[in-house]
Amino acid sequence: MAAGTEKQNLSAWWIILSAVVLYGLAFTIRISLEREPIDDAYITFRQAERLWEGKGWAYNDEEKVIATTTPLWTLILAPLSPWLPGVARYLGVFLDSFVPGLILAVARCAGLEFLPAVFAALLYVYSPDAALCAPSGMELPLFHLLFVLAVLFQLIGWRFFQAASMGLLCLVRPEGILAAGLITLTEWRKPAAWLRVGCAVMPYAGWTAFTSLYYSSGLLPNSLQGKWDTYADGILWDPGRFLDLVDYWGSLFFKSLNRDTLYNAPRAVIFFGLVVYAAWLLFRRRNPVWVFPAYAILYTIAAQFVVVPLFSWYYCHPSAGIGIGVVAGSFFVSKGVSRISLQLSRLGAIGAVGLWIFLAYGGLVAIQSWPENKVAWVGRVLIDHEREKGHRICAQAILNDQRIHPIEGRHPKVLVHDLGLLGYELREAYMVDVSAIATPHVTPWHKKHPDKLGFFRVSKGLIEEEKPDYFVTMAEHGPVAEEDWAWVDQYYECIGYYIGTEWAVPFVAAYKKVRNDF
Repeated sequence: MAAGTEKQNLSAWWIILSAVVLYGLAFTIRISLEREPIDDAYITFRQAERLWEGKGWAYNDEEKVIATTTPLWTLILAPLSPWLPGVARYLGVFLDSFVPGLILAVARCAGLEFLPAVFAALLYVYSPDAALCAPSGMELPLFHLLFVLAVLFQLIGWRFFQAASMGLLCLVRPEGILAAGLITLTEWRKPAAWLRVGCAVMPYAGWTAFTSLYYSSGLLPNSLQGKWDTYADGILWDPGRFLDLVDYWGSLFFKSLNRDTLYNAPRAVIFFGLVVYAAWLLFRRRNPVWVFPAYAILYTIAAQFVVVPLFSWYYCHPSAGIGIGVVAGSFFVSKGVSRISLQLSRLGAIGAVGLWIFLAYGGLVAIQSWPENKVAWVGRVLIDHEREKGHRICAQAILNDQRIHPIEGRHPKVLVHDLGLLGYELREAYMVDVSAIATPHVTPWHKKHPDKLGFFRVSKGLIEEEKPDYFVTMAEHGPVAEEDWAWVDQYYECIGYYIGTEWAVPFVAAYKKVRNDF
């Protein structure tokens, strides 16, 4: 008995020591990335700042419009708003670095051997996209942390903490409800499991009721409703948009290599090797442990081809799915569903190969499309540090009368089309013209289209459907009415007013230069 207890204590110390080492490794990788909070994070930052100033859940004064899908992350950032955006970067890295150690603990509690459990944790440590998301200012690190905690609490029997974690999970990202359902499936025969799910869903149900009544947004918060309006048409049924999606996600992996820094390449290569090795073992079915990446592949497929096209929750990055898949797989292995696991292993191996072909294709397309003069290629994910750098380069090129990489069939001169696509990203990121989107009486366009009030629906419609003259060349569509220019002028004035950053100033100046040409 004493020998057994001593062995358990030794194993516990090994887990603790390994978790500390994993934390340090993950923290070092993430904090060393030359990564600032991304554009989408500033939506949450603005909401957090206004909350801290006592102005409520609204982006502008006297305007009942809400567009956040992460109320918990917003509340956490609110008291930290004087130090935004920098504090969000460090907070994300701090939280995300705990996840590998927790994955190790989950794998051990599920009955796995020590080395396979460490392997599972390393998949998350070296995940290129997970590492990029940590300092991005987004809520994904908190989501992963709470999800793995909920799994761990279930395995060790702490049911109250499990329900609390799942409840908070639903307030970090809407797909937390799906995660809570996944956890419940492992004990679906026990009545208490469904009771815990009910407790977990209650916070989000309360939040939804609040937004529905106060903002008159219906059953869905405005942000979800707007995304549904945009994506419900079905990206998968449009071959052109589907190929764009493949190209976009494939280039993400190569973007994460950070072409200006050799330091990141070994990290990505290690991750690539881990996944390929896991896929080979899956195909050989040497050990049920390697079924974990199979679940990761299934998660990734679901995220990219179901969640992303419908709701545009595009921070379900492929390699981040590896870590979540590891956790999900541990449940099924721990419950003795080894037969199903082994059947899925071959599917997972094939899926892993397909995923990396998918990523490689997008990366090659992005590399081939990179112009010789290093000017941003509009409408694609840049392989360089950030899209913001591309914005600066693009704007500076316009100011210097340089030619941006031409889009086939368009006038060679840089005109409103190029600025419009970049401006669309700015508008989504900073909500600079949310008042124009929220109220139909602000602009002539909104008077004509009072039904186009969803944030994302309006943004997409302006570019693709209703008002192409805003964002195309004069050579293609002829003169633009002064009424139309008035709206665009207001739009860029908002950008100049709200975003006094290094790269926004030349961007607005570039717009004015192009505007004066007409």
